[in-house]
Amino acid sequence: MSKLRNLALISHGGVGKTTLAEALNYATGSASRRGKVTEGNTVSDFQEEEKKRGFSISLSVLRLERGEAVINLVDTPGTLDFAGEVVSGLYAVDAALALVSAVSGVETGTVKYWEIAEKRGLPRALFVNRMDRENADFDKTVESIKETFGQSCVPLQLPIGSHTDFRGLVDLVAGKAYIYKEDSGEFDEADIPAELQDAAAEAREQLIEEIAAADEALMEKYFEEGTLPAEDIHQGLRAAFAAGTLTPIFVGSAEQAVGTHQLLDAVVNFFPAPEDVPAPPLVKFTRDAEAEPESVELTDGAAALVFKTAIDPFAGKLSIMRVYSGKLGAEAYNVNRQKPERTNNLFHIHGGKQEAVDALAAGDIGAAAKLDKTQTCDTLADGANKDRRFTELPFPNPLMKRAVFPASKGDEDKMSSGLTRLQEEDPTLITSRNDQTNELILAGLGDQHLNVAVSQLDKKYGVKVELKVPRIAYLETITKRAKAQGRHKKQTGGRGQFGDCYLEFWPLESGTGNEFEDAIVGGAIPGKFIPAVEKGLNEAYQKGYLCGCPIVDVHAKLYDGSYHNVDSSEMAFKIAASLAFRKAMDQADPVILEPIVRLEVTIPDEFLGDISGDISSKRGKILGMEPQGKMQVVRALVPEAELTNYATELRSMTGGQGTYDMVFEGYERVPGETQQKIIEEYEAEKDN
Repeated sequence: MSKLRNLALISHGGVGKTTLAEALNYATGSASRRGKVTEGNTVSDFQEEEKKRGFSISLSVLRLERGEAVINLVDTPGTLDFAGEVVSGLYAVDAALALVSAVSGVETGTVKYWEIAEKRGLPRALFVNRMDRENADFDKTVESIKETFGQSCVPLQLPIGSHTDFRGLVDLVAGKAYIYKEDSGEFDEADIPAELQDAAAEAREQLIEEIAAADEALMEKYFEEGTLPAEDIHQGLRAAFAAGTLTPIFVGSAEQAVGTHQLLDAVVNFFPAPEDVPAPPLVKFTRDAEAEPESVELTDGAAALVFKTAIDPFAGKLSIMRVYSGKLGAEAYNVNRQKPERTNNLFHIHGGKQEAVDALAAGDIGAAAKLDKTQTCDTLADGANKDRRFTELPFPNPLMKRAVFPASKGDEDKMSSGLTRLQEEDPTLITSRNDQTNELILAGLGDQHLNVAVSQLDKKYGVKVELKVPRIAYLETITKRAKAQGRHKKQTGGRGQFGDCYLEFWPLESGTGNEFEDAIVGGAIPGKFIPAVEKGLNEAYQKGYLCGCPIVDVHAKLYDGSYHNVDSSEMAFKIAASLAFRKAMDQADPVILEPIVRLEVTIPDEFLGDISGDISSKRGKILGMEPQGKMQVVRALVPEAELTNYATELRSMTGGQGTYDMVFEGYERVPGETQQKIIEEYEAEKDN
């Protein structure tokens, strides 16, 4: 286990994670040439959808060897629509490396993913990329990093030159310079250039101070001797990094393969091994859904977390897992499903390729093929670990909803099957049936997320679907008391129909639901017909009055009526009740209620005014604003109807720098002008 390193690459989209993964893969000798994202031939972006779009949509694992060490490198997407993949990747590794552009500095997505890594308890490092680009500024980027992530972020390297003059780096720990040959990945070791010696000496001193500050014994030694020997620097750096008290900053150019060898050596020498980082939280398995989860620790038996599922229509299902304890062999027990699994098809994985192995040892990442019962987030175990499972991964909430329809009639089952398989691969894709609007809703993290899902349904499962903006699930209620008589009398020759009831309606507190009160005295309506009155009202409530939406929070009191010995029936009283309801609604001042969501938007400072104004224009109520470094968090309550395209709108307003989350808050009354518009749209739809 001490020879293993599990590392995730994270950052905002387009900062160069896949390019860096490709350069590291080449530097370890795993490939004879470096692929390029623009040419669609990288090892980690091997899916056809990724090649077509030119960015990662799924995490991938590269297995790299550096000397005696093995590095499981997890390349994650940067596009926020695929943040679920980042969550999966970060719960499988022991450290995270965040890429930051030397041109644009820290971006919103990087902050979001950093927070996920922090919540997981991972040590984090940074790689300042794109030093070869115009306007690259290392010092300014480090300032941005410190302002966002704290003063514990300290350079371990300094760049030599920038833009077209960028040619290598100074290693502050080794006290050496490495000069790279143009676009080859090859380098020569050299003395620190004269023009950088003062800056390097100052930066090295700062680094040693940070290392000493993390350990009391080292601090005393540093004060006594004025410096630290190389062995103490190495050990202290590794300990401080693992403890999270020091965040190393590396530098280079992924595109030019500058700095890759030094980064690999640093991963081997200073990054934590699996035993240095605690496993994700575990709880004791229970079938009682109401029971409070009991936290437990791992035993010596095997325990693995399935953090990703990949399905190929031809090759079948691949369950990608991280083993946290023991050794996983040919048989395991699925703790979540409480059923055994045959895990006799085990693999190490490298991009889209697999290498068969007999077992997966503690600390390692690998995959099992064709597991019948296992899903993402499941725990595979043996021995005493059979009664404990890892907690659910904290996947982000879906943000964009669309109604989904098969393009061809008769493809409903095919579409349903395809969506089920896609959800196995991606837990942030969620389907549900809206019984009120009778629409199948597909929810995801943004428009790109849903568009990729539609494309995969077509290419992988042979079903074309269409997405439409879903109907908003409005409700209706009343605001005044009202009384009405409902009388249904029909004579058609022979036995007729007769039902007569007097009802009083009044509004209830929001969220109470509908209530029915039987206040009949003296047998004005026989008891056998009273349930029919209640049933008739419930059916009328479902049809609504203003816009065809369910009526809620109404108390109905049945206080009088009459009947006919021969002609009265349950059906007659159901109709009478609905007639009374419709008459009463004319007096009860009915209103439409709309769903409200609690919106939380994170944006750079410069967009605060635009975003606040946009929220207000959407009938939103701003609850507050909170600075987070160079970012601002705006919290507001906004009608759901105003946010159907918010992912696209926010990306456009902020150049992709804005992120948001939202959760359902409740229902509120629709303003009069908006209510009239909803009613007119409903009437027009009925006429068509």
